[in-house]
Amino acid sequence: MKKYIDPEVRLIDGTKYDLGFYTWLKSRRKVIKLEDGTQIDDVHIDGVTTDDLYFDSNYHIIFEIRKDNGESDMKLLVDKSSILSNDELKLIHPGMRPSTSNKIYQFYVDNELVEFEEYRDRIIKSMNLQYNNFPQYIFEIQGSALFRDLLYVINWSGQWAESNRFLFSILPDSAVLDEENYHISSEYKDIPEWENQFQTYMDKIHETQITDENRTEMPYSISSFFWWGCNHKTLINLLSMLKLKMPFFYNTYGIKLMDVLDISENDLKPFVDASLQQYFRCDDWKKGSIKNSGFYIINTEISYIILSQFLRQSLSIISGVFDDLEHSDPNEFSHKVFKGDTICKITFVSHEKKLMSTVSKRSCNFAANSGTGAGSWSGFLEDFLKSVNTSDELRSLLPCKFDENGLLKFCPLWDDVKFRNSGTESRNCVCPLTTCKIDDAKSKCMRDKNRLSDLFYKLTEDMISKGGSDYIHDLNNK
Repeated sequence: MKKYIDPEVRLIDGTKYDLGFYTWLKSRRKVIKLEDGTQIDDVHIDGVTTDDLYFDSNYHIIFEIRKDNGESDMKLLVDKSSILSNDELKLIHPGMRPSTSNKIYQFYVDNELVEFEEYRDRIIKSMNLQYNNFPQYIFEIQGSALFRDLLYVINWSGQWAESNRFLFSILPDSAVLDEENYHISSEYKDIPEWENQFQTYMDKIHETQITDENRTEMPYSISSFFWWGCNHKTLINLLSMLKLKMPFFYNTYGIKLMDVLDISENDLKPFVDASLQQYFRCDDWKKGSIKNSGFYIINTEISYIILSQFLRQSLSIISGVFDDLEHSDPNEFSHKVFKGDTICKITFVSHEKKLMSTVSKRSCNFAANSGTGAGSWSGFLEDFLKSVNTSDELRSLLPCKFDENGLLKFCPLWDDVKFRNSGTESRNCVCPLTTCKIDDAKSKCMRDKNRLSDLFYKLTEDMISKGGSDYIHDLNNK
């Protein structure tokens, strides 16, 4: 029986956007005065909420007196030379307690008397300058792979995901054919096109339990946990874009994101910010690549199953996904199916150093390198592997570290790939460089059937001839 999981959004860490307001006030403290005209001495923030932000001067400090139910009753402007104790405050108003912080209601900025909340909205919402990057949020989300990848397009953000590839590869033989173990995000329930695609996926799993072979049919309705972190400015820009361009995701996830942070629709922008416009494909897109001043611009086609990994190339720009997800009618869009081998036309912009780092890591055995073309990393790597012909040239390309004899001394991804060596992740290919076994090299060649696997075979042979053995992880070799 299919198992549907309702989308959930949880804030697991974060600050309030008053942190941005604090930095603004601190930078303008020389022109801020109290209500009585006293020049303030400083701006303080003891925490990250409005109630933790306060002014003081050489003469006065503001106190708020609250009732036991938390409602504000009065405020006092107290001379700093004779600040009242909590007991003294209770004597003034029996049955009341002082706030644990100082509350600001009105103050002067230069010669303008401003109200706290109204002025904060002006500074935070209207100007939207860099101080809005200081408040940070980290969300734990249970939802679809499609929404996960939508978020991960914004790749200066923090991101991590529970790997579906890993989860499905460690299922015991008794469970791998049970559809209940492949959770579906509930926004796709009873939509015929998605239900049919899930059945196609299960049929493929019955045909082959090798993850790299069956996940081409995996519908992106599949649900899992993932984490996403961003600043306040990015979040507002994202929510505004979702409401304007992707209402299906706004209704399902955007409102949940807003609820956990008490963000209202009035806080959103009536336009798509330029910082997100860059993720929409240009109208004159044409396949090909250019290099200029150390930067590559690559227009290519790539399947979603590879794109899901590609999006995690931080500090680069990958446009095209937003175009696929843009719509005006959420009901109509809900019938549009995305699966592992769905092709996306992307533009990849990266400095050559970052690009070569990507080429290095995706040449590693852990990457999805089976076959060729848009459904494999090998398709993207093809041009970069043309100059790689010898074992030493492959050594220089891979992210691994080798000793003076050419033997593997450090695997930087060991804690991710070791489950394959132990047999826990039995449906993904063991790296033959970690075992120095020719049978593992043959298995990789049989699985991948491409030039890169042939290069791995030759390197494995070379390491065996040099006395290579099972890899032992040692951080001292890093």
